Amino acid sequence: MVYEYAGYLRGLLEAPDAAVTDKLPAVTFTADDMAAWDLCDDPAEPEWRPIRVNRTRTDQGVLLEGNFQETHAIERLAADEPPGFWVPLTSRNAKDDRFPIDTSQFPVVEVTYRCTSPNARPAWLWGYAGGLHVVQLPFTPDWRTVIRRVTHFGFPPLVDYVTFRVYSTSCSSESIEIKSVRFRAATPDEADRALEVSPPLDGVEKLKKYPILDAFLPIGCFMDAASTKRLAAMLGVSLHEYWLLVLEDLCRHHHNAIAL
Repeated sequence: MVYEYAGYLRGLLEAPDAAVTDKLPAVTFTADDMAAWDLCDDPAEPEWRPIRVNRTRTDQGVLLEGNFQETHAIERLAADEPPGFWVPLTSRNAKDDRFPIDTSQFPVVEVTYRCTSPNARPAWLWGYAGGLHVVQLPFTPDWRTVIRRVTHFGFPPLVDYVTFRVYSTSCSSESIEIKSVRFRAATPDEADRALEVSPPLDGVEKLKKYPILDAFLPIGCFMDAASTKRLAAMLGVSLHEYWLLVLEDLCRHHHNAIAL
């Protein structure tokens, strides 16, 4: 089985020894756990709703399959556009005392999966108070364990839920099989390299800190690309015009906050 880093750790470290990482403290969600998760996603994102989805407990994992045959809008997507329709599997509503995950104890996450159809494009996300982080997974027909660091400089402090998504690039049935999700402690190398991502620069004056900005725009805030496109369409303006309006609004609120 391929055992590899993703994200910034991929460029810093070789794959760790599974015999070592398997002994680290961890919170593991097995196929039996995921077989009880819900087939739903964020209600504010409608693209997943009309697509038929199946979940099957297999000998080795959980099969998440979407029927995209009637999703003809996929054919109208430009070649350089990311897939925009998916089926989900989520722990969002699971009654599981292991959530939320404390990232100070378990800052690294591992997922073991494989793609079981040629046009499946897997992704997953973890949600936290005030936001979520969406990450694409490499296409792989063979079992693979992908390792990522979840927290950066203590953010987010907690992970509230995990969601898997299967996107498709064609009007067909596409699926992935998931064996496990494991939040674990960091190895010494992983912990050390996390501190090296933003090393101090000698001779460079530190930027001044303005507490008002922390209150107005806390770390972790972002705008989802799909949501941005929908909002621009609702307003009947181009994406460029929409972003100009967003920045204008941000500046106005910032000015008012300072005046107060």
